[in-house]
Amino acid sequence: MYNAYLYSGRLFDDVHDVLFVKHTNMIFLSITAIVCPEISQMGNAQVVLTNRTYLSQAYVICNHGLRLEDGSTQTTVLCRSDATWSKSNITCQGRLLLQI
Repeated sequence: MYNAYLYSGRLFDDVHDVLFVKHTNMIFLSITAIVCPEISQMGNAQVVLTNRTYLSQAYVICNHGLRLEDGSTQTTVLCRSDATWSKSNITCQGRLLLQI
């Protein structure tokens, strides 16, 4: 979890800033960020994401020749307010073809 503090439209994320706010008797609101768990790289797909916080998106892109159950080659998952991803157990699958 990531803690930050908001006062008068300013975001405080440094401990010294927070201590200053407390010391000067200003009222502040404590905010705890929603962070989804890490998505491990899969052997049959690439996972691309820039962040894991609420409303962040992650893209799962199947390796060449593989597809998801619905036939597509990629899908998007969203970090939800309960700190879980919108989809789980994503599997890319396909057939191994041998050329003789």
